[in-house]
Amino acid sequence: MEKTLKKTLKPTPWQQAIGTPQTYALMVSTLLGFGGLVGVVGNHPLVWAGGSGISLMMLGSWVWGFRSPQQSTGSATVQNWLQSETLATYLAELEQGLPSPDDATWRSAKIWATQAQAAAQRIVEQDSLLHVDLLETLHTIIGLVAQIAEALTVQAQIQTPLYRKAAQQHLQASCDRLQDSNDQLQQLQDQLMLSKLERSAYGEDSALPQRLQTLIAANKLILETSQESHAS
Repeated sequence: MEKTLKKTLKPTPWQQAIGTPQTYALMVSTLLGFGGLVGVVGNHPLVWAGGSGISLMMLGSWVWGFRSPQQSTGSATVQNWLQSETLATYLAELEQGLPSPDDATWRSAKIWATQAQAAAQRIVEQDSLLHVDLLETLHTIIGLVAQIAEALTVQAQIQTPLYRKAAQQHLQASCDRLQDSNDQLQQLQDQLMLSKLERSAYGEDSALPQRLQTLIAANKLILETSQESHAS
């Protein structure tokens, strides 16, 4: 009974975060930064209050990145899209509902999603502070994958050429966006690895969050456009 209960209880965001080495690295760097601030500015109550607040906000944002995002496509709550097992399980669930699991478009979508996740994992290993942005990026990528699966299902049920063409256009837009997302994550991974060797030539790492947010916004635009077309 006790074992069954433990299996049904989902870990809290803190329990998930504390199990990663990046969390300890973040805590150490935060403490060092806080100590450096006190050493430079001086031991004043305002410095302690401000530094403590900033440190808690950083740690809170990191832990919040481990929250379980909700999927509106009918899947169960997912713990962490950076986990390979989570993505594989979700892709298998979507595949079960497809009219033709061996469809070439679906195979490509799975490859792009898997490669994008692998790139995101490598980016996190290089820069753990990008964890939250990458989780949000993968969340939109999973949404595109679900959208592709839905479009394939709908397309198989449409009979008239006019509406089949419209469904194909929606499908192609989602596929193009997914492929581009994968390409951009691969580029960001390479850029980050090269920047470790020569920062002056490849820019500051601080540009990466902005590029991820741009990618997220582009993905959300496709997702929202599709939802609006279904509603109308």
